[in-house]
Amino acid sequence: MNRRSPLAKRAKPVRNAELADVTLTNPDKLLWPEEGITKRDYLAYLFAVAKPLLAYTRNRALTVIRYPDGVHGESFYQKNAPSYAPPWIPRRQVGDVDAILLNDLRTLLWLGNQAALEFHVPFHEVDDPDHPLELTFDLDPSVPGFAAVVETALRLKEVTDRLGLPTYVKTSGATGLAVYIPLERRYTYAETRRWPPFWPATLPSGTRASSPSRGASAIAAPRSTSTTSSTAKAAPSPHRIRRAAAPRPPYRRR
Repeated sequence: MNRRSPLAKRAKPVRNAELADVTLTNPDKLLWPEEGITKRDYLAYLFAVAKPLLAYTRNRALTVIRYPDGVHGESFYQKNAPSYAPPWIPRRQVGDVDAILLNDLRTLLWLGNQAALEFHVPFHEVDDPDHPLELTFDLDPSVPGFAAVVETALRLKEVTDRLGLPTYVKTSGATGLAVYIPLERRYTYAETRRWPPFWPATLPSGTRASSPSRGASAIAAPRSTSTTSSTAKAAPSPHRIRRAAAPRPPYRRR
């Protein structure tokens, strides 16, 4: 028996003329079989989190990772807008890529219907490629366990607090953390790499930290992650890939 998500049960019907162009296909397709989460449930989740998600992705060239057959099936990166994308999808030519801009709710729901479970965006907006909007420290453990990463993040927080810099932490992959520092639109990528030389001294043993770079940050509707490496540029689109781990479900049943 297909189990409906509690989120989907609470979702109110969408009465918005702007969304009339969005068609939900195969609504009962299971994307997370173990959780019983269907495509309908996933779109209800995207609708619920759209406001904060779109505030972050707006005007940034998008790369998605799609899972047409659910998290246990084959997945692939997609950087170019597909030929069948509707004309109202915002786009921008970035080099040789016809990139989608995830700027509005109907684009988000259309991508969700395409089983896009991960959304990767660069640190900059398309109109200002030289100025990142955040500085990110990607913390990955070099030893088993999560404790060293947590300790590193807390030490970094002590440093940024002394400097009067606000910081925000997100999970990164299965065992890492990413610490974000919002930036004014005035610093170049080269300038963001001029982090104080005492930073490596704050690292406890068993932790690696990537220095800030012109990379891509990644957000996924089912999980929030980031990376300072060019994860979103690692493969052309479409490109079939085998993921080390399937994306986690967007919520757990109680």
